[in-house]
Amino acid sequence: MTCYSAYEHGRGIEEYCKHIEMALEEWCKLRPYYRGWVKRMLGNEDAVELAILFHDIGKLGWSYICANEKKDEPRCRQQGAYIRHELLGAYWAYKMLPRPLSYYVVAAIALHHEPMLLGTYADAVGESQIHISTLYAALRAADLGLGCRPTCSLRCASEGNIRLVENALDMWERGEIRGVG
Repeated sequence: MTCYSAYEHGRGIEEYCKHIEMALEEWCKLRPYYRGWVKRMLGNEDAVELAILFHDIGKLGWSYICANEKKDEPRCRQQGAYIRHELLGAYWAYKMLPRPLSYYVVAAIALHHEPMLLGTYADAVGESQIHISTLYAALRAADLGLGCRPTCSLRCASEGNIRLVENALDMWERGEIRGVG
């Protein structure tokens, strides 16, 4: 199964791996200029690379796939509420990455489409901000299972970070990190 990062009219139009690989290639060009700053400010030069690797991981979840592509699948017909990929991705990164590094990565993931996130969870109910109880309810209502497992060739990512992502996907696939609680 091919995993997608973008859909149009229920069809995948951008492969997930290509999207991540293109973003990584851009970071690899910029890394020599920003490595020192990132390490000084965040305490870890891997933070940006991990944010790139994890930024769309929420698009691999059943909740996102069902809302965008596979509405006829039996699992999708019993689907709970739709959940924004940023929220799901931030949740998984928080659960899967070591502290304190996860805090920076989670913030980057959660905010990379912030106006859309606000529109889905705040504007829809006439609020100007998102309450944590709203996000918690969205996570509880969604199918948090892994719906697609990508096999990407991440040429410019570090081996350690690739292992981190692979381990995170393994844990997700085995159901070791499931519910909200």
